[in-house]
Amino acid sequence: MTKGEPQKVEPLLLWFFKLDKPPAYDLFLLLGGAYQKLGEWDKAIDIFNEAVSRYGVNAVLLNSIGSCYLEKGDSRAALVAWEKSLELNPDQPQVRKSVEAMRGNK
Repeated sequence: MTKGEPQKVEPLLLWFFKLDKPPAYDLFLLLGGAYQKLGEWDKAIDIFNEAVSRYGVNAVLLNSIGSCYLEKGDSRAALVAWEKSLELNPDQPQVRKSVEAMRGNK
């Protein structure tokens, strides 16, 4: 990813997802981020949702999910994810700005 080659991340990481033990949280972020960079929004959302199932909900995952939905053109789902993120951590000025813009409260 740091070399700007997200297409190389999936083949390197997928075998971790096939082991009996769930992969580390950071691997979910890395694989989901690679899918985002490749424009594979549904795969990214699936990976981030799996991370939520295994490690619990947090603002980082919700923000990533929201970004994916927005890129897919589903602004309603993006708004839901970002609003929940703000409930967990209200100190996110950029997320708050995006939510307000989507609500029309610029």
